[in-house]
Amino acid sequence: MDIGIPDESIVRLGSKSSERTKKLGLAEQSARRKGARLPWGFIYELKDELKDLEQKLRTTLARFHQDVTYDHLMQYLEFLDDSSFYDAFLLPEQEARMQRVGKGGKKIGKHYLINRWVYGQDAGIFQYEIKEEQSHVWKMPLQSRRELLKVWTRNILRDYLEEIAPLFQAFNRIQRQIDDSIYQTKNSDIFTTKRIIACTTTAAAKYTQALEAAKAGIILVEEAGEILESHVLTAMTRNTKQLVLIGDHKQLRPKVNNYSLTVEKGDGFDLNRSMFERLVLQGYPHAILSKQHRMCPEISQLVRHLTYPDLLDAEKTLNRPKLRGFQNKVIFVNHERPELDLNGVSEARDPTTKASKQNPFEVEMVLKCIRYLGQQGYGTDKIVVLVPYLGQLHLLQRELSKNNDPVLDDLDSHDLVRAGLITPASAKMTKRQILISTIGRSCEAFTAQCVLTKIDNYQGEERDIVISSLTRSNDRGDVGFMAAPERLNVLLSRARNALIVIGNFKTFLESRKAKVSWKPLFDLLNESGQVYDGFPIKCERHPNRMAILQEPGAFDTECPDGGCADPWYGKLSSSHSKIC
Repeated sequence: MDIGIPDESIVRLGSKSSERTKKLGLAEQSARRKGARLPWGFIYELKDELKDLEQKLRTTLARFHQDVTYDHLMQYLEFLDDSSFYDAFLLPEQEARMQRVGKGGKKIGKHYLINRWVYGQDAGIFQYEIKEEQSHVWKMPLQSRRELLKVWTRNILRDYLEEIAPLFQAFNRIQRQIDDSIYQTKNSDIFTTKRIIACTTTAAAKYTQALEAAKAGIILVEEAGEILESHVLTAMTRNTKQLVLIGDHKQLRPKVNNYSLTVEKGDGFDLNRSMFERLVLQGYPHAILSKQHRMCPEISQLVRHLTYPDLLDAEKTLNRPKLRGFQNKVIFVNHERPELDLNGVSEARDPTTKASKQNPFEVEMVLKCIRYLGQQGYGTDKIVVLVPYLGQLHLLQRELSKNNDPVLDDLDSHDLVRAGLITPASAKMTKRQILISTIGRSCEAFTAQCVLTKIDNYQGEERDIVISSLTRSNDRGDVGFMAAPERLNVLLSRARNALIVIGNFKTFLESRKAKVSWKPLFDLLNESGQVYDGFPIKCERHPNRMAILQEPGAFDTECPDGGCADPWYGKLSSSHSKIC
């Protein structure tokens, strides 16, 4: 749109949009388009057939959902190769006009024998009439009878499923025919008139027939390093002549819920290796970004040292403003306060542990840091808090919500709902931007907003100031999935002007897996004087007034209202002063 391609040459597949791109949506364009000529006679025939199948499905499903009865069991046993069980459970023939009765003159029902067998009893009043070839049936112990009954029940249900499955397949096939006749015809007409079709790989699979009709010759894939290879293949059609992949194989790989199938597991399945990464590693011709336009040099030197040795800084990254209220643009706050387990909440990307992780100390320090940054004049559009674990994200959200709700990224809301930490209703509420308000000692209201998100969900995003809580802190050197160099790369490369990280660097240095990527980082941070035992603050009004804040409470004593405890003589008069 920015380079002048007309709106009528573009269509977007997907429900989300901005005010500017809403008019490009498929739904919008379908509503404005005159109806295409559809084969309504054929469609009505399909709908009639669909109704018949629906009735058969309802009847068959009703049988499947019922308990397996003695009648069902007898029908099943009658057609087994071994008829001894069926014969053993049939009541012996009796003389005409005669009726067998049990205790108290109670009538004997047709399921008398199978019922006694199921409950581990003998043949009752018929035990002396058992034939030799059926004797083994009644000699079976109760446990063996129960196990055999489970097998019969399972087989009966399987027979029902074998009857249901073809009905479902036929139903789905006809429904697809109807959808194709109505929607794909209409969509194909729209797609064939466009120069650009914008969509996710999911939408590409959903609209595959219409895309086939569009005969798109070029496929351009953004964030290709984070997309499953199978998804890229699914988006291709027989008309594809050129595939352009744009991404970074040194950042996070595609998400795979089964750890056994990942590159990290090392068994060779490598399901989470993207086509982009595979081609690069095999030496396929590719171009590498030579100049970065995001990070100030103090931050870019970190990723250059660890990952991109030839990366250059664009001119616009130079001479960025200093971080107000702090002594440095890059800060690592070291501590040894222990992590806690959040039992009952697991992390899909960390199968080495059964519980998510929290670090209350880091939460308190991060909250104080956010408040302090707000007092320096930084607002919501400047700050993001990155955390690796759902447990830490939830704890931060809970503490922030004691004043007001934070703004959660949609992906993180989904993760929290799936983990059972928040309700779907709460997730919808936290998507709006809500102020987090506190009042300083001078009664001047301070308001700031903050975005919380998991590191994995922030790939491809950026903010002026990034605060990261590493969470892991233990004497075992256990850092879980934080050992991955790709995750560290994402963490370090999100900030434009300032990067603040809090964690226990001893835990990471003692980790066998993490040492490869984290030790070079800590060596560089130490050399640059960027590792502190607390937050290194500096008063903006009194530059010589500096302090290292190791405890949350120190913010209130050392930098009240974002300044310091020294007097500040304002413009009211020379005889009036107040705390800075």
